[in-house]
Amino acid sequence: MANYCPYCGNKIIDTNTYCPNCGRDLRQFGNAPAAPVGPALEDLKKYSDLRARTDKIISPWWTAVPAASSAFIFALFAIAIIGVESEISSIRPGSSTLPTSPFTGLVHSLEYVYLVSFVIQVLLLYLYYQLVSRRNQHFERQQRVLYDASYILRQTIVSRLQLTTEQANNLARIDTGLGRMRARETPKSALLWVLLQLVPVVSIFAYFYIFYFLMRDFPQHEQEEDDILSTISFSLASLGSSFILIRAKSLQQRNFALYLLLYFVTLGSFAIYWVCVLMRDGNQHFQGDALIESQLVASLSKLSASPQA
Repeated sequence: MANYCPYCGNKIIDTNTYCPNCGRDLRQFGNAPAAPVGPALEDLKKYSDLRARTDKIISPWWTAVPAASSAFIFALFAIAIIGVESEISSIRPGSSTLPTSPFTGLVHSLEYVYLVSFVIQVLLLYLYYQLVSRRNQHFERQQRVLYDASYILRQTIVSRLQLTTEQANNLARIDTGLGRMRARETPKSALLWVLLQLVPVVSIFAYFYIFYFLMRDFPQHEQEEDDILSTISFSLASLGSSFILIRAKSLQQRNFALYLLLYFVTLGSFAIYWVCVLMRDGNQHFQGDALIESQLVASLSKLSASPQA
């Protein structure tokens, strides 16, 4: 039976120590026994259990923060307009005194306005920090989970001498997918992007860029993850292990340009729904991953415990 590179699927001969196609080291797949999967399995379980700390579910009640921000801004405009109209209408010809109005009272209460504005701004910044931070933590943990799963799968295939052309191609696809994930899912500094929102002018671009990469990255990540898990499922099936990828509801790609247009058309009110979408997408993805990872760990644990492994 011909041998194939476990990384790229290229046909190789027994004397090859490096793949002539991709250049990867093949010595671990020679006559020496496959590396034990026990440490990798423990690593997989450890990173899977970390989801309780990294995959934070944000309460829908946080939608009240952008809602309060929009309501506060509209209230200020409304009071200002009413106050100006009141002052204009109360001016009497020949009068030497300035009339009082609700607007005048607002000016005297600016310290309370500043306080409310400050509290709302702090809560908003903390919400954005949570959204970016959980993105980074989940992506990093998920890459490690998939890497450990692919390692266990590869070593099991080698130990059973079942490195067929199909299995080699599956392993190559998994490696390619993991490479794309690492390249695309680079960490975004949550603290930096929050601080940039305090810088005049720059804050506008920072605000929309956070919304942009959060609504882009999660659906993209989920699609890449599901492609890798589907390939792992096919490989496990050929080894006699059962792992079926079932995701109750997949994330949908959304049009950033449309959302941005709706934001300006509604004078910023659309941000309430936009933030709600960003929270809900992450929550939905994390809940789906919790079930999928549990099944994956169970399948690989059963495979490793099999006498054939």
